[in-house]
Amino acid sequence: MPMGLLSSDFATRLHVNSYFAEYKAPHYVAIESNSMSALLELVRRNVVTTVLPAAITSEQADLHPVVLEPSLPIRTVQLLQRGGIYQTAAARAFSSTLDTVVAERRCPSGKYWSYQ
Repeated sequence: MPMGLLSSDFATRLHVNSYFAEYKAPHYVAIESNSMSALLELVRRNVVTTVLPAAITSEQADLHPVVLEPSLPIRTVQLLQRGGIYQTAAARAFSSTLDTVVAERRCPSGKYWSYQ
């Protein structure tokens, strides 16, 4: 089935391209889009398949994620703040909320789980 993928403006697309190149996986990209909602609608209509971040796909109750073997590499993020300066109440609240979310998702192994 043809694929619909995000444009190369998205980091997800760069990860997908690297994955296909590393495993020499054949694929046919029929549609490129800068809209996740457009790709999701095309998948719902059975026009294309796609690869999107787990946080997006987990919110789509009517779609079924397919596990890839080998799996795509895990992406990580970091919160960067300048040290030794005043932090606004909003910045402190955001950091606190992020700490809470990370703590809730931490597994006993010390790794983190996603919405998959």
